[in-house]
Amino acid sequence: MGKHPHARDAWSDGIRFDFPGYDTSLFWDEDDGDRVYVQGALYWRVKEGIAQLEIDLETGASLSGEPKPIWSGTGRPIPEAPHMYHKDGWYYLLVAEGGTELDHCATIARSRSVWGPFEECPHNPIIHAASKDAYFQTIGHADIFQSLEGQWFAVALATRDGRINFPMGRETVLIPGQWEPGSWPAFNARVESLMKTSEDSPPPPPQINENVLENFVHTETGTLWPHNLLRLRNPDDETYQFEDGALHLWPSAKGDTLDGRFGTPTFVARRQTAIECTTEIEITLAEDRSVVAGLSVYLDFGSHIDVVLTRSETKPGLEAHIRQRTPAGASPGTASVPVDNGALRVVAHEDRYEFFGWRNGAWVSIGNGLAKDVSGGFTGVVIGPYIEGPASNRSDHAKVAVKKWLYSEVA
Repeated sequence: MGKHPHARDAWSDGIRFDFPGYDTSLFWDEDDGDRVYVQGALYWRVKEGIAQLEIDLETGASLSGEPKPIWSGTGRPIPEAPHMYHKDGWYYLLVAEGGTELDHCATIARSRSVWGPFEECPHNPIIHAASKDAYFQTIGHADIFQSLEGQWFAVALATRDGRINFPMGRETVLIPGQWEPGSWPAFNARVESLMKTSEDSPPPPPQINENVLENFVHTETGTLWPHNLLRLRNPDDETYQFEDGALHLWPSAKGDTLDGRFGTPTFVARRQTAIECTTEIEITLAEDRSVVAGLSVYLDFGSHIDVVLTRSETKPGLEAHIRQRTPAGASPGTASVPVDNGALRVVAHEDRYEFFGWRNGAWVSIGNGLAKDVSGGFTGVVIGPYIEGPASNRSDHAKVAVKKWLYSEVA
C-alpha cells in the first residue's frame, strides 16, 4: 500500500493466506521483528473462540502451523471480530460477543505474550448499548485507535433503534474514551444517541450535494466506476455504458427484474447515508414501450419501492406511478400521474419516502412509501435508477439515458 490508501493505484495485488474461518485481522508486532499475525473466528467450531497464526507476509504461508485457539471470550455467545494491540508491555485482544443482534457488545482481554494466556478485563463488556430502549442498538464489532491529537476512540457497528423505521441498516459509530498507561481502555461502555468528543461543541456536519455522474473517471483503458455506486450481484457490464456525461442502460440480457431473488437486473444505486436526503435523476426513456425505467428505493428483492416511468398508452407523453414489493408480496400500484419528462425525485424522511415527477414547471407528487417497508437487516437502503424490459434487447430503441443524478443530505 502507498501513502494514499484511497488512490486507485495505491494497492498491490492481494496475498492469499489460509484461515478456516471469518473476521480475520492482521497484527504487526513492531516490538518483535515486525512479525505478522492473523487472528480470526473458526467458523465451524464457534465455541472455541478466537484462533491465531503467524504468517509470511510475502507469501501468505503459515509460520506457526494450524491456527491455535488463544481466547474463548467471556462466555457470551459467538466470540468473533478480533483485533490485537501491543501497548505498555501488554497484548490486548478485543473481540465482539453476543451475536449481532441486541446482545452485541465488545469485550477485551490481555496477556504478556501474543499467544496468551489472556486475562479478562474486569469491566467487560467495555462497549454495549445503553439499554434496550436506547437509540443505538446492536453495538459491537469494534476497533480502537488514537487520533493525531492523542484522543482515544472506538469505532463500532450499530443500528438505529427506529423500532420499525431504520432503513439505513448497520452504520458506523464513533465513541470517545481513555486508555491510561498499563490500564484497560474505557469508553463509558454505554453508547448514547449523542456522543461528545470534547468539551467544545462539534462543528456542524458538512452539507452533501453530490453530482453522482461527475464521479465517473475516464482512463486509457476504460471508465472507472465511482466507489460509492453499487450494482446487484454479478452485473452484466454490457448493459451499462458511461458516455458523453450520461449513464446509458439496457435491460438485462435475461429480462431480470428487481423482484428476482437471483439474476442481474440493470440497476445502479448510491447508498442512503442520512435519514433525511434527496435523490433526483433525469432520464430519457427508451422508445420501446415494452421497456420501463425509473428510480428505486431498494433494500432487497423482497422489499423495495419504485417509481415507474412509462410512455402513455392513450396519449402522447409520459406517466409515472408507484409500485411496491414487500415480503407479503407485490402491493397494488398507485394511479399513474402525467409528467412532462423523465425528471424524478425521491425525498427521504424518518418514516416515509415521497416521490415526485415534473409537470408544468414544478414537482408534483406521484406517491409515498413507508420507511418501515424497507427497514430490517444490516445492509440498508440504496437508491438509484433501474431499467426492465424483454430479454436480450440491446437495440438503441431499448436504451435509457440517465442525464442527471444528484444526491443531497440535510445537514
